[in-house]
Amino acid sequence: MLLCAAAGHWPTDVAAQVQVQATARAGATPPWNKGILPISPESYYHAIECGKQGGDDPACVFWDTGLCLNDDFTLSAYTAYKQVAYQVWVAVQQGQPAPQPDYQGARRTRVTLGVTPVPGSTNVLTDL
Repeated sequence: MLLCAAAGHWPTDVAAQVQVQATARAGATPPWNKGILPISPESYYHAIECGKQGGDDPACVFWDTGLCLNDDFTLSAYTAYKQVAYQVWVAVQQGQPAPQPDYQGARRTRVTLGVTPVPGSTNVLTDL
């Protein structure tokens, strides 16, 4: 679980902070409950198994869908785990054998968070 805070562009006489509770999607198979960590042999092979799943939107690959749901922004995350799982998932979706993604490349992957304003939001994201 993660708490997200958003500071919007508010009138100067109003000090406003919004806290939104974030929860990763349920139903990820295989489950992962160790949070965002640097890739390790354990999480690497776990991500490969995750990517072997079928379907258009497996929760273990796209765990950040709906993270921090609110009226002002969407939050997305890119991690080494997601990189490995996604590479395998794309190959499997195309009917190809599951690849063995580059472990060292995954170790060099930095966590990236994306914050995108929701269409129609009246609050401007600031101080990110």
